Amino acid sequence: MENVTHAAEAMNGANEGQSERDAFAKLVMEKASAMKDFSGASFISEDNSLEVISSAGKFRVNLASLRHECQRVGSANESFVIEQWLLNGYNIINLRFHEFDQVQDKLVPIIRSRMFIEGCAQKAIDEPHVRPLSEMLPYGGDAVVLIGIDLGTTVTHVSAEMFSQWGKTFDECIDFAMANIKSNSPHRFDMAVPGVYRGSWCDGFESSRLMLPNLIPKASALKNAVMMVPIESELLVARANDERGLLNMVRLAESMIFKAHRPVSSRMYRYVNGALVEFTPAFKSVEKVMTALNKQWDHEMYSAKSMQPSIPQYIDFDEGYVHLSEHRLFTGPHSNAIQSMCVFPYGFPCVFPKVDYFTLSIAEKNDDGGFTCHQVIVKWKDLYALMGGEWKAMDCYPPRYKSLRFPKAEELEKLTQYTVEEL
Repeated sequence: MENVTHAAEAMNGANEGQSERDAFAKLVMEKASAMKDFSGASFISEDNSLEVISSAGKFRVNLASLRHECQRVGSANESFVIEQWLLNGYNIINLRFHEFDQVQDKLVPIIRSRMFIEGCAQKAIDEPHVRPLSEMLPYGGDAVVLIGIDLGTTVTHVSAEMFSQWGKTFDECIDFAMANIKSNSPHRFDMAVPGVYRGSWCDGFESSRLMLPNLIPKASALKNAVMMVPIESELLVARANDERGLLNMVRLAESMIFKAHRPVSSRMYRYVNGALVEFTPAFKSVEKVMTALNKQWDHEMYSAKSMQPSIPQYIDFDEGYVHLSEHRLFTGPHSNAIQSMCVFPYGFPCVFPKVDYFTLSIAEKNDDGGFTCHQVIVKWKDLYALMGGEWKAMDCYPPRYKSLRFPKAEELEKLTQYTVEEL
């Protein structure tokens, strides 16, 4: 009886949640019908969105994201937020009618996480109504640069359609974008916490100023500067030789990354001869905290729903079943350090993430014709040294690899094998 009661309560909760979502969708539709330049909206149940009809054309509004934003700002501001989202959608779709000289002073470079970009690219493949991303510039180890248009209340990326309409290339437009951000970047760094300076332009493009190497040393005459851009609206700077400052910067970045809707990067960077390179701190205390942050961020990327790979990408149907291995984290009882691991099963082609350790699931045939299974742990780098030449790097980010075969018995004998307690 108790189980039935719990099931009924869960069903009632689900029904209440659906009723609230339906009521919110109705509210947004009514708002769209009442606003100037809008003639209504229809609900798209497949992805919980509204297709809004305006004088500039049709566009989609993600109801889950809009509702989350309304809950964040509170009911008193709900109506304003809904109107702003609808106007943002209208302004973005209306850009189709703008010539280049009407937008060139609004172009800005925008830095985004590669995780976010890959997720958008996959979404554009899976959902035809989603506008595909255009050209981008790899930046650092885990970020990319796109060209955006600053509309004041929102920013949208320049699409391939816009480049074609303007008769402009990415390289031509990025020059205008860089000139715009440079002209709008006076020295504005404040001390955030001891040893850490924070860009304080308060315009949402703080991370974009990572692309201005001559600006960084002006942060209170910082020399030997190390930077982080944990989220789109933050640029943090500390000195490479300041252990306390670096520790404070990592902890501040961590507090931002896992609370943000769209984090950018967990890495530290510095400039070497004008080029941005990833920085590894010399202090063991900072390196330990930084490594843990990077592993947790990598795990978020591998686990994010938007980053789950499109299965046909990995399957050659002549191979049959392909095991898609999960990225997992654990704390080694011996080292007390966060480590990453995935399972490599016997008998199947396997697609796996980049990790510290493999758990090899080995099946051995018994005298009676059955199988006995046991597991051993080996280091990624050791197995890669033996078999890596046969692994196929997949065209995705975070990196994944495919192996068509399991290690042979003679290869296993060459590997140092561990137990979890030894790690």
